[in-house]
Amino acid sequence: MRIVVTPRKKKILIAFLLILVVAISLGLYYYYAIPRMIATLQITGGDLGEIQSVKGVPVSVELILVFEARNPNVLPIYVPGGSFDVYVDNQHLAKGDFSPFFIGGSSRQQVKTTVKITVVGIVLSLLDLVYKIIRGETISLRAQGAINLLLFSVPFTTTLADFIFT
Repeated sequence: MRIVVTPRKKKILIAFLLILVVAISLGLYYYYAIPRMIATLQITGGDLGEIQSVKGVPVSVELILVFEARNPNVLPIYVPGGSFDVYVDNQHLAKGDFSPFFIGGSSRQQVKTTVKITVVGIVLSLLDLVYKIIRGETISLRAQGAINLLLFSVPFTTTLADFIFT
């Protein structure tokens, strides 16, 4: 039995193969572009938010962190969010996450997130940290986590040494 390939079937096959090649190329681009962008992820700033207290004793503190992500690639990237742990002076302080964001090609995007730190169990270390911040002393601030993609997670670590809260 002979298979007859008509010009119409040939065009459909070529269109299908072209779409398949483009889809695979975009998938590979996205797979390699996200780790390159994450390599540039940095904490660029931070501030104290609301301090909640009961009878003069702090119970929780909001820490506002600003991350900057750079996209060194030509095409834009959509990042569906991620989670991280915050360490201050090498002490685990809190867990946080950030919402999805979009970075245009060859550009930068600032991502602002608020982390709520509860004082229960770490009162003394947190009070020491708050007093350092109030006195304007320098601290080191590190975020370590992963950006969660559909098929995989890409880890990141960023440190801001000698940081003074404003």
